[in-house]
Amino acid sequence: MRVGLVGFGRMGVRLWEAARRADLEVSAILDSDPEAFGLTAQPESRHAFTTDAETFWRTPVDILVIATTAPGHMPLLREGLARGIKRYVIEKPLATSVSEADETIRMARSEGARVLVNHTRRYCPNFITLASRLNGGEELGSLRMASMVFGGGSLGCNGPHGFDLFNLLFGDMPEAVMARMTSPRSQNVRGPQFEDPGGTVILFYPGGRRGVVDLGDDVGIFVGTQFVFETGLVTFQNEFSPWEVRARKPEDRDKPMTQYGAPLVDYPFPDWQDFSMMERWTALMRDAAADSPARAPVELGLDTTRIFAAARWSARTNQIVTFPLPSEAESAVYPIP
Repeated sequence: MRVGLVGFGRMGVRLWEAARRADLEVSAILDSDPEAFGLTAQPESRHAFTTDAETFWRTPVDILVIATTAPGHMPLLREGLARGIKRYVIEKPLATSVSEADETIRMARSEGARVLVNHTRRYCPNFITLASRLNGGEELGSLRMASMVFGGGSLGCNGPHGFDLFNLLFGDMPEAVMARMTSPRSQNVRGPQFEDPGGTVILFYPGGRRGVVDLGDDVGIFVGTQFVFETGLVTFQNEFSPWEVRARKPEDRDKPMTQYGAPLVDYPFPDWQDFSMMERWTALMRDAAADSPARAPVELGLDTTRIFAAARWSARTNQIVTFPLPSEAESAVYPIP
């Protein structure tokens, strides 16, 4: 299949390489910058590159990959639909408002388009193991709480990573969201037109389960991720190295939760696999070309867009926000990159 790629910055280069590894032909690349980053990173791509939109759209493609910043995602999807393209990969964050994303996705459904979003932890075998074999298993019990703490702010740009991961692990959307925002200490690295403060978000899932995503502007280190089960926990600072699993001894598993001082012992993570980001992106591209049910359909991106909008609305109103969101919260536009 032939791929058309819009946006040839750092993320565009990664998806260009992933498409090639998936045995797809990148036949057209569009970027407004004649000296786009991708041309330096991958000089062999120059033959397919153009800054002229009409030249790009005249090139026949089967899959449109949208790797621009968020304000361009939905307009480019609508343009592709109008030109009859049926397959898409869209970088996250999906959109700058829930309303725009919802309306455009409805259009895509009516056209029978296959649209995927770049929530690639859904392709990683280790996260799949965490959500299935370990969750509810004998050693750890059921997952009750998860936290992801990393610095740098940018809740709109980076928060969807945590939101979708927690939705995957808990198998559902949260029932409610509470958030507080922090203040950026400098101009957004992607340009002065963007405003994307960090913050702390608490997600309340059915059955009393909960997740915390913290992207404070006042933190300049990646702290790590922790998954807390009934009788054990899984942690990592670097998700590409084997994760630490610790749990109660077998003879202590049935002791009351009030005996929280019961000693923990180490367990191996079952069937750990080295699975790089490039392998995840390649799996995403293969999924876009497939006809089986998508593993990262665009509806997941709509879910994370709703969670982000709920977080911003919670911070604005100083209240816990439940779903469905008020119409004003869904129509609010945030200038995130």
